Amino acid sequence: LIAHIRQSKALPQLTGLVYLVSGARSGATPWASHTFDSYFRGASEQAARRGFHLEPFGIRDPGLNEGRIDKILRARGIPGVIIGPNETPSLPFPRLPWSRLAAVLIGYGFPELPLDRVLANFYKATLMAMAFLKHEQCAPVRLILPEVHDRNVLHLWKAAYLQKRLGQERRFLAPIVVGAPGPAVKWVKENPDCIVLGTNLVHQWLHDAGLREHIHFRFVSLNVEGIAGMTGVCEPSRDVGAEAADRVISLIHLNSQGMPVKPHITLIE
Repeated sequence: LIAHIRQSKALPQLTGLVYLVSGARSGATPWASHTFDSYFRGASEQAARRGFHLEPFGIRDPGLNEGRIDKILRARGIPGVIIGPNETPSLPFPRLPWSRLAAVLIGYGFPELPLDRVLANFYKATLMAMAFLKHEQCAPVRLILPEVHDRNVLHLWKAAYLQKRLGQERRFLAPIVVGAPGPAVKWVKENPDCIVLGTNLVHQWLHDAGLREHIHFRFVSLNVEGIAGMTGVCEPSRDVGAEAADRVISLIHLNSQGMPVKPHITLIE
Protein backbone atom coordinates (compact mmCIF):
# COMPACT_ATOMS: atom_id res chain seq x y z
CA LEU A 1 0.00 0.00 0.00
CA ILE A 2 2.77 2.45 0.96
CA ALA A 3 4.63 1.64 -2.26
CA HIS A 4 1.55 2.56 -4.30
CA ILE A 5 0.91 5.73 -2.28
CA ARG A 6 4.50 6.87 -2.84
CA GLN A 7 4.00 6.37 -6.55
CA SER A 8 0.79 8.44 -6.41
CA LYS A 9 -1.19 5.56 -7.82
CA ALA A 10 -4.50 4.19 -6.65
CA LEU A 11 -4.39 0.73 -5.14
CA PRO A 12 -5.48 -1.61 -7.96
CA GLN A 13 -8.24 -4.13 -7.50
CA LEU A 14 -6.17 -7.30 -7.39
CA THR A 15 -8.64 -10.17 -7.34
CA GLY A 16 -7.99 -12.45 -10.30
CA LEU A 17 -5.03 -14.38 -11.67
CA VAL A 18 -5.01 -16.91 -14.49
CA TYR A 19 -3.20 -20.26 -14.66
CA LEU A 20 -2.64 -21.05 -18.33
CA VAL A 21 -2.99 -24.73 -19.28
CA SER A 22 -1.41 -25.74 -22.61
CA GLY A 23 -2.78 -29.28 -22.87
CA ALA A 24 -6.13 -30.46 -24.17
CA ARG A 25 -8.67 -30.88 -21.38
CA SER A 26 -9.63 -34.44 -20.48
CA GLY A 27 -13.08 -34.77 -18.92
CA ALA A 28 -13.63 -32.63 -15.85
CA THR A 29 -9.93 -31.98 -15.23
CA PRO A 30 -7.39 -30.16 -17.41
CA TRP A 31 -4.43 -31.92 -15.81
CA ALA A 32 -2.28 -34.46 -17.60
CA SER A 33 -0.75 -35.85 -14.40
CA HIS A 34 -0.78 -35.81 -10.63
CA THR A 35 2.27 -33.52 -10.66
CA PHE A 36 0.57 -30.94 -12.89
CA ASP A 37 -2.47 -31.00 -10.61
CA SER A 38 -0.18 -30.38 -7.61
CA TYR A 39 1.43 -27.40 -9.33
CA PHE A 40 -1.96 -25.77 -9.72
CA ARG A 41 -3.17 -26.65 -6.21
CA GLY A 42 -0.01 -25.22 -4.65
CA ALA A 43 -0.32 -22.03 -6.69
CA SER A 44 -4.05 -21.67 -6.03
CA GLU A 45 -3.72 -22.17 -2.27
CA GLN A 46 -0.86 -19.68 -2.00
CA ALA A 47 -2.66 -17.11 -4.15
CA ALA A 48 -5.70 -17.38 -1.87
CA ARG A 49 -3.49 -16.68 1.16
CA ARG A 50 -2.38 -13.49 -0.59
CA GLY A 51 -5.91 -12.37 -1.43
CA PHE A 52 -6.06 -13.57 -5.03
CA HIS A 53 -8.24 -16.05 -6.88
CA LEU A 54 -6.40 -18.30 -9.36
CA GLU A 55 -8.42 -19.76 -12.22
CA PRO A 56 -7.28 -22.38 -14.77
CA PHE A 57 -7.60 -21.31 -18.40
CA GLY A 58 -7.04 -23.69 -21.32
CA ILE A 59 -5.26 -21.88 -24.15
CA ARG A 60 -5.98 -24.83 -26.52
CA ASP A 61 -9.74 -24.84 -25.89
CA PRO A 62 -11.90 -24.86 -29.04
CA GLY A 63 -12.68 -21.45 -30.48
CA LEU A 64 -9.78 -19.66 -28.82
CA ASN A 65 -7.14 -17.71 -30.71
CA GLU A 66 -4.65 -15.05 -29.70
CA GLY A 67 -7.10 -12.20 -30.16
CA ARG A 68 -9.83 -13.92 -28.19
CA ILE A 69 -7.48 -14.75 -25.31
CA ASP A 70 -6.32 -11.12 -25.21
CA LYS A 71 -9.91 -9.86 -25.06
CA ILE A 72 -10.79 -12.25 -22.23
CA LEU A 73 -7.78 -11.17 -20.17
CA ARG A 74 -8.62 -7.50 -20.76
CA ALA A 75 -12.30 -7.93 -19.94
CA ARG A 76 -11.47 -9.66 -16.65
CA GLY A 77 -8.78 -7.16 -15.75
CA ILE A 78 -6.22 -9.93 -15.21
CA PRO A 79 -2.90 -8.43 -14.00
CA GLY A 80 -0.84 -11.62 -13.91
CA VAL A 81 -0.57 -15.14 -15.28
CA ILE A 82 1.16 -18.35 -14.27
CA ILE A 83 2.04 -20.55 -17.23
CA GLY A 84 1.85 -24.25 -16.44
CA PRO A 85 4.21 -26.88 -17.90
CA ASN A 86 4.27 -27.36 -21.65
CA GLU A 87 1.99 -30.32 -22.42
CA THR A 88 1.99 -29.93 -26.23
CA PRO A 89 5.65 -29.36 -27.29
CA SER A 90 4.77 -29.35 -31.00
CA LEU A 91 2.64 -26.20 -30.68
CA PRO A 92 4.02 -22.68 -30.09
CA PHE A 93 2.76 -20.55 -27.24
CA PRO A 94 0.24 -17.91 -28.37
CA ARG A 95 1.32 -14.29 -28.41
CA LEU A 96 -0.07 -12.44 -25.41
CA PRO A 97 0.00 -8.76 -24.36
CA TRP A 98 3.13 -9.28 -22.23
CA SER A 99 3.70 -5.54 -21.79
CA ARG A 100 0.72 -5.33 -19.43
CA LEU A 101 1.07 -8.72 -17.72
CA ALA A 102 3.19 -10.03 -14.88
CA ALA A 103 4.05 -13.60 -15.89
CA VAL A 104 5.89 -16.59 -14.45
CA LEU A 105 6.53 -20.01 -15.99
CA ILE A 106 6.58 -23.38 -14.24
CA GLY A 107 9.26 -25.70 -15.64
CA TYR A 108 11.54 -25.49 -18.67
CA GLY A 109 8.79 -25.61 -21.29
CA PHE A 110 8.32 -22.85 -23.86
CA PRO A 111 12.03 -21.92 -24.13
CA GLU A 112 11.10 -19.12 -26.54
CA LEU A 113 9.54 -17.14 -23.66
CA PRO A 114 12.18 -15.18 -21.68
CA LEU A 115 10.21 -15.12 -18.43
CA ASP A 116 10.97 -15.91 -14.79
CA ARG A 117 10.68 -19.63 -14.05
CA VAL A 118 10.11 -21.81 -11.00
CA LEU A 119 10.92 -25.52 -10.97
CA ALA A 120 12.14 -28.42 -8.88
CA ASN A 121 15.87 -29.04 -8.61
CA PHE A 122 15.89 -32.01 -11.00
CA TYR A 123 19.68 -32.28 -11.00
CA LYS A 124 19.89 -32.66 -7.24
CA ALA A 125 16.95 -35.08 -7.22
CA THR A 126 18.99 -37.47 -9.39
CA LEU A 127 21.99 -37.19 -7.09
CA MET A 128 19.75 -38.01 -4.11
CA ALA A 129 18.43 -41.12 -5.83
CA MET A 130 21.93 -42.29 -6.79
CA ALA A 131 23.20 -41.72 -3.25
CA PHE A 132 20.39 -43.96 -2.04
CA LEU A 133 21.37 -46.63 -4.57
CA LYS A 134 25.08 -46.67 -3.81
CA HIS A 135 24.38 -49.04 -0.91
CA GLU A 136 23.12 -51.61 -3.41
CA GLN A 137 26.38 -53.44 -4.01
CA CYS A 138 25.53 -56.02 -6.66
CA ALA A 139 22.59 -55.22 -8.91
CA PRO A 140 23.24 -53.25 -12.11
CA VAL A 141 21.60 -49.82 -12.16
CA ARG A 142 20.43 -48.00 -15.29
CA LEU A 143 18.71 -44.69 -15.88
CA ILE A 144 15.87 -45.09 -18.39
CA LEU A 145 13.98 -42.03 -19.58
CA PRO A 146 11.30 -41.31 -22.18
CA GLU A 147 12.57 -38.70 -24.65
CA VAL A 148 9.75 -36.30 -23.80
CA HIS A 149 10.57 -36.36 -20.08
CA ASP A 150 14.28 -35.92 -20.75
CA ARG A 151 13.49 -32.89 -22.88
CA ASN A 152 11.00 -31.41 -20.40
CA VAL A 153 13.62 -31.15 -17.63
CA LEU A 154 16.30 -29.76 -19.97
CA HIS A 155 18.19 -33.09 -19.73
CA LEU A 156 19.07 -32.42 -16.07
CA TRP A 157 18.20 -35.92 -14.82
CA LYS A 158 20.52 -37.39 -17.44
CA ALA A 159 23.23 -34.78 -16.87
CA ALA A 160 23.38 -35.49 -13.13
CA TYR A 161 23.44 -39.24 -13.73
CA LEU A 162 26.30 -38.98 -16.23
CA GLN A 163 28.30 -36.68 -13.97
CA LYS A 164 27.86 -38.90 -10.92
CA ARG A 165 28.57 -42.00 -12.99
CA LEU A 166 32.12 -40.79 -13.72
CA GLY A 167 34.47 -42.60 -11.39
CA GLN A 168 31.67 -44.76 -9.98
CA GLU A 169 31.41 -48.53 -10.13
CA ARG A 170 30.65 -50.00 -13.51
CA ARG A 171 27.23 -51.16 -12.34
CA PHE A 172 25.91 -47.63 -13.06
CA LEU A 173 25.33 -48.31 -16.75
CA ALA A 174 24.99 -45.78 -19.55
CA PRO A 175 21.52 -44.22 -19.63
CA ILE A 176 18.83 -45.20 -22.11
CA VAL A 177 16.70 -42.38 -23.53
CA VAL A 178 13.97 -43.67 -25.82
CA GLY A 179 10.76 -42.65 -27.51
CA ALA A 180 9.13 -46.08 -27.21
CA PRO A 181 9.14 -48.90 -24.61
CA GLY A 182 10.95 -51.52 -26.72
CA PRO A 183 14.61 -50.95 -25.75
CA ALA A 184 13.75 -50.50 -22.05
CA VAL A 185 11.67 -53.69 -21.92
CA LYS A 186 14.33 -55.66 -23.80
CA TRP A 187 17.13 -54.64 -21.43
CA VAL A 188 15.15 -55.40 -18.27
CA LYS A 189 14.20 -58.83 -19.62
CA GLU A 190 17.89 -59.54 -20.31
CA ASN A 191 18.98 -58.32 -16.87
CA PRO A 192 16.81 -59.89 -14.14
CA ASP A 193 17.10 -58.35 -10.69
CA CYS A 194 18.30 -55.05 -12.18
CA ILE A 195 17.48 -51.66 -10.70
CA VAL A 196 15.77 -49.12 -12.96
CA LEU A 197 15.99 -45.40 -12.20
CA GLY A 198 13.40 -43.49 -14.17
CA THR A 199 10.03 -41.79 -14.37
CA ASN A 200 6.72 -43.47 -13.64
CA LEU A 201 5.98 -43.81 -17.36
CA VAL A 202 8.92 -46.24 -17.59
CA HIS A 203 7.44 -48.21 -14.70
CA GLN A 204 4.16 -48.37 -16.63
CA TRP A 205 5.98 -49.55 -19.77
CA LEU A 206 7.56 -52.44 -17.89
CA HIS A 207 4.30 -53.37 -16.17
CA ASP A 208 2.43 -53.37 -19.49
CA ALA A 209 5.06 -55.74 -20.88
CA GLY A 210 4.28 -58.27 -18.13
CA LEU A 211 7.32 -57.44 -15.98
CA ARG A 212 6.70 -57.08 -12.26
CA GLU A 213 8.54 -54.99 -9.70
CA HIS A 214 10.37 -57.02 -7.01
CA ILE A 215 10.14 -60.07 -9.28
CA HIS A 216 11.83 -59.03 -12.53
CA PHE A 217 13.28 -55.64 -11.51
CA ARG A 218 13.42 -53.02 -8.77
CA PHE A 219 12.44 -49.44 -9.44
CA VAL A 220 13.42 -46.03 -8.07
CA SER A 221 11.29 -43.16 -9.35
CA LEU A 222 12.58 -39.67 -10.06
CA ASN A 223 9.12 -38.42 -9.12
CA VAL A 224 6.81 -40.72 -7.19
CA GLU A 225 3.85 -38.36 -7.87
CA GLY A 226 2.10 -39.33 -4.65
CA ILE A 227 1.94 -43.05 -5.50
CA ALA A 228 1.76 -45.04 -2.28
CA GLY A 229 4.48 -47.63 -1.79
CA MET A 230 6.76 -46.44 -4.59
CA THR A 231 10.42 -45.83 -3.79
CA GLY A 232 11.88 -42.60 -5.11
CA VAL A 233 12.17 -38.84 -4.89
CA CYS A 234 9.11 -36.75 -4.05
CA GLU A 235 9.06 -33.69 -6.30
CA PRO A 236 7.99 -30.61 -4.27
CA SER A 237 5.19 -29.87 -6.75
CA ARG A 238 2.96 -27.86 -4.42
CA ASP A 239 5.94 -25.82 -3.26
CA VAL A 240 6.82 -25.08 -6.89
CA GLY A 241 3.28 -23.87 -7.52
CA ALA A 242 3.25 -21.79 -4.33
CA GLU A 243 6.53 -20.12 -5.26
CA ALA A 244 5.21 -19.34 -8.73
CA ALA A 245 2.19 -17.63 -7.16
CA ASP A 246 4.37 -15.62 -4.79
CA ARG A 247 6.63 -14.59 -7.66
CA VAL A 248 3.86 -13.35 -9.94
CA ILE A 249 2.13 -11.51 -7.08
CA SER A 250 5.43 -9.87 -6.18
CA LEU A 251 5.84 -8.72 -9.80
CA ILE A 252 2.32 -7.26 -9.71
CA HIS A 253 3.03 -5.33 -6.50
CA LEU A 254 6.26 -4.01 -8.04
CA ASN A 255 4.42 -2.94 -11.21
CA SER A 256 6.81 -5.15 -13.14
CA GLN A 257 5.12 -6.26 -16.36
CA GLY A 258 6.52 -7.58 -19.61
CA MET A 259 9.56 -9.65 -20.48
CA PRO A 260 12.42 -9.19 -17.98
CA VAL A 261 15.85 -8.25 -19.29
CA LYS A 262 17.43 -11.00 -17.18
CA PRO A 263 14.90 -13.70 -16.28
CA HIS A 264 15.25 -15.42 -12.90
CA ILE A 265 15.14 -19.18 -12.37
CA THR A 266 14.08 -20.37 -8.90
CA LEU A 267 14.92 -23.96 -7.92
CA ILE A 268 12.96 -25.67 -5.15
CA GLU A 269 14.83 -28.38 -3.24
